[in-house]
Amino acid sequence: MKSIIVCVICGLVLFGAGVWAQGVIIDQVVTARQIADANGSDRAAPDEVAFAGDSRLVITDSSDDMVERVYLIDVSTDPPTFTLVTDTEALKDKVDEVNGRFRGRPAELTIQALGVDEDGDIIIASDGRDETGYVFRVDPEEKTIVLLAGRDGPAGVTSVEGIAAMAVRGRTIYLVLEERFGAVNGDTVATVSVDAPDGGKTPAETLVSEDAFRQLLGPDDPLAFRVIGFLPNGHLVLANSAAAASSDDLLEIDVATGAVSLLVAATDIEADIGAPDIGPNAGGIDPDGTIYLTNAFGTGQTDDGVIVIRNAGGGQGDASLLASEAMIIGSPNIFDINGDPIGGLFILNGSGISPASGTFVFAEGNCDCLIRLREVSAN
Repeated sequence: MKSIIVCVICGLVLFGAGVWAQGVIIDQVVTARQIADANGSDRAAPDEVAFAGDSRLVITDSSDDMVERVYLIDVSTDPPTFTLVTDTEALKDKVDEVNGRFRGRPAELTIQALGVDEDGDIIIASDGRDETGYVFRVDPEEKTIVLLAGRDGPAGVTSVEGIAAMAVRGRTIYLVLEERFGAVNGDTVATVSVDAPDGGKTPAETLVSEDAFRQLLGPDDPLAFRVIGFLPNGHLVLANSAAAASSDDLLEIDVATGAVSLLVAATDIEADIGAPDIGPNAGGIDPDGTIYLTNAFGTGQTDDGVIVIRNAGGGQGDASLLASEAMIIGSPNIFDINGDPIGGLFILNGSGISPASGTFVFAEGNCDCLIRLREVSAN
């Protein structure tokens, strides 16, 4: 489950209390108890995360086995203010509305990724095993739902089938489509406009073909991408790290031309941090171009830590371990819904964002919370 959008955050969200250790402040920006209070239960399960500007986050909460909810959260208030934007039942109803008797209402609908467009509308991509992929646009105030994509062909073989991840910038949605999840054109990046008409019949356009990825990565590297974010120049960054044997390289995509190039080689990162292997499963890029990666499938002391990369470009960068797993779980500000410490990190795939300079946020499944790391100057 993945999604990334990078913007600049304002206000008090950046400056809450936390624990300072080795130049990093570690705290929770949203706790499990706050999520559970919002859904009226004793459970919390944040998953996808996006940034909506003005101290606001968007999350999914899958703590209810029957329905997944999407919340807009203003974290500048104490406690944070939750607004229920939509849920999977409402999204199914929307598909049923446009399908009519021909296809009817989907039995299952699984949210895969979140984003926010330049108007502040929330973009939701859904797909799952034996499901048809869809892309929705939701007005968070009016709660109106527009179905942008997913009905331009027979169920299961549309131009957005196989959604694995998504990023949103301006008025364009960038979808990572994977063959192993049913993508009809192989492992590609496709685009959808946020202004596509309601009904979902506008085909997505291929931005990066599988052949383009193969020309860079070779014929044997498994293609399985995670969205990391956008560089200051607007280029999209992916990590080829969503399969066990993938290279873990960071790739840069020129969104104007679709040209793909090597941004930082995994071997360069590994050499910098002294690890035999990395395994990024989430990440973000701050407004200054600093890259953050959660190393959930790495090895050794860097496993489940957060890596920071500066000066990325041309296959190289300056990487270091920003915070180890031990440092993060050792913070007294990291605890579960009962207020107890957690024994390790279970970082949710594709759940990272960098909402401001020197700041990284990711969803964690043992505290069922959103953990925030903020770099601070030693001076």
